[in-house]
Amino acid sequence: MNRDMKYLSLAVLFFLSTSAFLTQPVVADDSARNADPALYSQDWRTTGPPGGDVRGLVVDPTNPDRFYFGTLDGQIYTSADGGKQWQLLYNFGKPRLFVDHVIVDPRNPKVLYVGAHRHKEPGGFFKSTDGGQTWRESSQLRNEAVHSLAQAEADPSTLIAGTFNGIFRSDDSGESWKQLPTSTTPGLVHVESLAIDPRTTDTIYAGTWYLPYKSTDGGKNWRSIKNGIIDDSDIFAIDIDPHDPNHIIASACSGIYESKTAGESWRKVQGIPSQSRRTRAILQHPSIPGVVFAGTTEGFWRSDRGGDADSWMVTTSRQLEINSIAVHPSRPEMIYIGTNNYGVMVSMTVASRSFRPMGDLVVGLQMRFSPIVKCRIEFMLPPLTLRRVAAFSLSAMTMARVGVLP
Repeated sequence: MNRDMKYLSLAVLFFLSTSAFLTQPVVADDSARNADPALYSQDWRTTGPPGGDVRGLVVDPTNPDRFYFGTLDGQIYTSADGGKQWQLLYNFGKPRLFVDHVIVDPRNPKVLYVGAHRHKEPGGFFKSTDGGQTWRESSQLRNEAVHSLAQAEADPSTLIAGTFNGIFRSDDSGESWKQLPTSTTPGLVHVESLAIDPRTTDTIYAGTWYLPYKSTDGGKNWRSIKNGIIDDSDIFAIDIDPHDPNHIIASACSGIYESKTAGESWRKVQGIPSQSRRTRAILQHPSIPGVVFAGTTEGFWRSDRGGDADSWMVTTSRQLEINSIAVHPSRPEMIYIGTNNYGVMVSMTVASRSFRPMGDLVVGLQMRFSPIVKCRIEFMLPPLTLRRVAAFSLSAMTMARVGVLP
């Protein structure tokens, strides 16, 4: 036993001497699968209502402290202090209503737009002109399951809504709507995602449960833009590069795709494991070129090389399901994500990929005594912890192996 205690002392001394190495950034991996996702990383902290399923999460473009998000039970929450405190803003009183899209009008932050659905069943479109205190439902979209909603940057009066039955357009800030002619375009139904070219309201991208489509005349005519995309790919999200509108990234059930030709051709982006390919939200950073975020059904991923292969790293537990991403251009270091079960989470440093200690180090040792002592050290950094594991083998004469476990 004295010899065992001697090895234990050696292990502890070795750990302390290498703590500087161990506290360097590491990529989150499967060793933490059993950890509580909400207590996974010192880089992320939970800010939203605990236990909440957050769907559409947005930041007010005129106020980086004001946030809104919708739930899967017909509610809207808001925060006025950068996500530190949240309060229920409005309850539509419609159980199982997925509020997937909330838009804050950049011309007037009191004007809010909401698109909702119950999967294939109607959800509708709602508009508020008093900051969300009261809402009016559009009679023209009352019977529509609104799965996607987009506002044109070139003319914010233009809104496009993608529904289970097709695509609708409003040119008067949601006061009236007209259905666009999509019936002659095979497969252009069940519209899951939308994006509008920031230079013109004429160029619109639509992602369906099958393939992506494009219109260059305001929605009068449409065509499939599937060159390079696997057939029958559910297009979850489409994001246009704010620095180059011809550069588009789309997420699908078959993977992530990139186009540098305004959708005319696509290439598949490698790097995110296949089990994480259900990417519900994708965002190119609004003020840091080349930084791309992907919210998947297995964690939050980032790339600092425009989504190139081998540039992706996961920065949360893979147990987290990410539904939405929000970044304000004036605060590029603050990344907010809307999750299932764990509300809203925020990172102060993920954009720069730096990890900093927060609080004292808590160390636990697991020992199995033998002629060669095998030590397993786990330590956590509160208040939100990234579990890291150092494993090494010691003998009386030599240290056989040192490393960070996968």
